[in-house]
Amino acid sequence: MQRMLLARIFALRPKVLIADEATSMVDACVRANILDYLRKLKDELKMTVVFVTHDIGLANYVSDRIFIMHDGKIVNQGTPAEVLDHTTEPNTLRLLDDIPEVHKTEWIKNSHRSKK
Repeated sequence: MQRMLLARIFALRPKVLIADEATSMVDACVRANILDYLRKLKDELKMTVVFVTHDIGLANYVSDRIFIMHDGKIVNQGTPAEVLDHTTEPNTLRLLDDIPEVHKTEWIKNSHRSKK
């Protein structure tokens, strides 16, 4: 169903796409395909994708800018490097702490931290 929806998006070519938890309830392989497809849509169609997620690792993967919200207010914003690598903001730190240990090493290796 989600793949069919993504195909319709590509055909309609909207300027803005709001993807609210677009990868929830799917396995890792399907999640990777959806994320890659969203990045392709964004790049090829020059589309703005508002990717809503609780998974900061996914946000890092697909985002040019990240906005962290708490209680309906933006508490942190910037590029992934600004938000994820240089933050002292407590809500952002909690999201970073939620990354499973098994994924942290790989995430840090592929994040902006290793590109300094």
